[in-house]
Amino acid sequence: MKTSAVFLLALVASTMAVPHHSNMKALSQARIDVFCDICQVLIQDLDDFITDDTTEGDILGFLENICVPLGLIGLEDICRSFIEEYGPDIIDQLVNENLSPSLLCGPQGLGICDA
Repeated sequence: MKTSAVFLLALVASTMAVPHHSNMKALSQARIDVFCDICQVLIQDLDDFITDDTTEGDILGFLENICVPLGLIGLEDICRSFIEEYGPDIIDQLVNENLSPSLLCGPQGLGICDA
């Protein structure tokens, strides 16, 4: 999980480092790509965390811990709200439907990634 938090913060920082005079369409696409990458990394970490012995409460707690570093950029509450709303469905899709992170984050899943 520590690796995910560092990766997440590095990706967010990289999108903020884009010069202001850049093409807005390219900047928007870069941000979409970053959120897609973040989604896939976090879903993979979640998938790796889930075992036969973990309960839904354990898994939701793991997800909420991922939100803590986002407090540094003011997104912790949004992250927690997202987990409260979608966490059980994400868990179900990972466990019962064996969806990969790319499918779960893609258009047929959470819709964060374009393809």
